[in-house]
Amino acid sequence: MLSLYETGAKFFKDPVINSKIYVDGDSISRTSDGPRSVEMLRTRLEYFQSLRQVLKNKKELSDALLSKIKKKIRLSYYNNYYNYNNVCKEELLKLKVNYDIQPTLTDKVITHAHQVYSQNCPKKGIAKYFIFIYYFFAKINRIN
Repeated sequence: MLSLYETGAKFFKDPVINSKIYVDGDSISRTSDGPRSVEMLRTRLEYFQSLRQVLKNKKELSDALLSKIKKKIRLSYYNNYYNYNNVCKEELLKLKVNYDIQPTLTDKVITHAHQVYSQNCPKKGIAKYFIFIYYFFAKINRIN
């Protein structure tokens, strides 16, 4: 799709959403395997690097767009770091250095909150809010 855009192809949004999205275990875009997740991160970083270059060449890379891309890179990186630092520390450090990724404190807190909710909280009922608050602070030391 990026090469189509690069050559000037026009894209239109379909106003009707017909897709059904679900998350159930591992898939092509989600895995619970550290090395596989880091490899997926590497591919995502290469894509974003290509995207930035294409947008720059077409003189369409605004500061706002560059900021969004950088935020996606930081959040993707820190999500992997948060979940797989214990098994893929070296690979993650290499990616951080090679792509000059500097997660902000906000990125870290957002990732922590998302992970606490997805890993520890029931998805229904009022109790989920209290459980979230408890685990958010109980596991706050995971932010580093």
